[in-house]
Amino acid sequence: MSRNVTPTELSLEDQRLFFDDAPSGIVVATTDGTILRVNAAFCKFVDRSAEWLIGRNVADVSDPEEAVNAVLRREFVSPVTIEKRYLRPDGTVVTALLTVSVARDALGRQLTVGSIVDVTQRANADARLRHYSVHDALTGLPNRALFLDRLEQTLARGEWGVCAVIGLDHFRHVNDALGRSAGDRLLVDFARRLEQLVGKNGTAARIGDDEFAVLAATTPRELEAIRHTLPHFRTSDGFALTASVGVREFEEGVAVDALLADAQLALHHAKASGRDRLVRYATTLRGQVSRAMLVERRLRRALDVGELQVHYQSIHCCGDGALTGFEALARWNDDELGFVAPTEFIPIAEAHGLIMPLGAYVLRKAVSQLARWRAEGHGDLTMSVNVSTLQLGDPAHVAALLALLNERNVPAHLLKIELTESVFLDMSPDVTEGLLALSDTGVQLVLDDFGTGWSSFGYLLELPFKGLKVDRSFVTDVYTNPRRRGLVRAVAELARNLGMHCVGEGVENEAQRACLAELGVGLVQGWLYGRAMAPELVRFPDDEDDGDEHTHPGGPVSLPGGSAVRARSG
Repeated sequence: MSRNVTPTELSLEDQRLFFDDAPSGIVVATTDGTILRVNAAFCKFVDRSAEWLIGRNVADVSDPEEAVNAVLRREFVSPVTIEKRYLRPDGTVVTALLTVSVARDALGRQLTVGSIVDVTQRANADARLRHYSVHDALTGLPNRALFLDRLEQTLARGEWGVCAVIGLDHFRHVNDALGRSAGDRLLVDFARRLEQLVGKNGTAARIGDDEFAVLAATTPRELEAIRHTLPHFRTSDGFALTASVGVREFEEGVAVDALLADAQLALHHAKASGRDRLVRYATTLRGQVSRAMLVERRLRRALDVGELQVHYQSIHCCGDGALTGFEALARWNDDELGFVAPTEFIPIAEAHGLIMPLGAYVLRKAVSQLARWRAEGHGDLTMSVNVSTLQLGDPAHVAALLALLNERNVPAHLLKIELTESVFLDMSPDVTEGLLALSDTGVQLVLDDFGTGWSSFGYLLELPFKGLKVDRSFVTDVYTNPRRRGLVRAVAELARNLGMHCVGEGVENEAQRACLAELGVGLVQGWLYGRAMAPELVRFPDDEDDGDEHTHPGGPVSLPGGSAVRARSG
């Protein structure tokens, strides 16, 4: 009498008809994983011969990092299907969908029969998706999500370390000037340097366009080395990047999100303090943020109601002291905050989109005041006003400025637009067009604080600058410091050779003035001639002395108690 025979009860001899030529790979092994038999498809899949495989263990062709390698050696309900990785001789990892069943040979011994289907392409695609979900596509570094996960794991283990956020200063100028591909190369280069410095025991991540994060068991002093590892990437004009760093040391009980936020706050202060520096987080930074928010809110109100003042500091001929013009400087005395230094409120204006209305406000006041002085018969005095590249890059702003000059009947050549050397970092086509448009009408362009920033002689030749201003830091000890004296002489000669005038600022005593005159500096300003003051307090050389003012021969008034703080209007 016959009986039904199940597939798992078939002898290996009976399976031979379909075993060797099966399109799917098949491997027969003992319960401990020793390979007894393989077909051609399996040999091709793992890139090994049958002779090499038979007698070896399945683990010898498995990915050693995979946790399911012991699946053939443990009890399981037959059949079972899993995804399993195999290792080829050349190190390539291939992935199969493996179905394992229990069978018995003619002697009744239990065996395992594995049937595989190649799913390597799908598995690789899935792995790429998983990788890119937690890694930056450009640099390959962990992204913000993976960085926070690793930070949380580190804290859970009770390890000590720091969380640092690194920002590349003025990075957008690389993209603007050289193109996005150049910026991408710089980011990739910087990422590789960070990985090398952090090593395998730390984590370097990219968490923003130009921001990187570092998790490491290191000290803030050691992080200074990281800050100085920027790529040697320079343009033909010598342009280079610096980095600012915010550091937060681990603290028990502080959540990972808070640690990263604190490090980013420290980075914000590093940038606000001039960039190219490292700032460690301290609780006082929170108070400074609150102060900055208050200053911003009050500054918006001050601009709306016209509360800001514009004071004027006189500029003189270095030789005979004759008055030649003024520089307009923004001043602010708030009802709630009191006197707010320009060095505080101007960076806040720049950071919060207020520099455009602030700059326009100062320009209107300055041009209008110059028009009044002209109407009073004080001659062709010049008016110097500091502006930002945001103003210059806005065609509407440039057009409004030219219309203001025409409306107030002020000749364009009497207005001097002062720009710091940072303008070269923002030298977009729109800024260049704005500078040329102003120059074409006669407005004079003056490079302020020359020698303290990003000097570019190429731009001095290409753009129509009419003057150079020697920074006060070079004037302080010019009459006693031979190196300072040599530098100022070189700047004065450079200005003369390029057909420009040269201005020395911060002149406080006669020794400084005399030295500057000897070195070829044509114009000067500073407390020797008068502090910046409100327009109603200014007295001209031909005004009648009423006894309340203190005048310098040939110069305007310097009233006692005037503001000693100098700052730009834009």
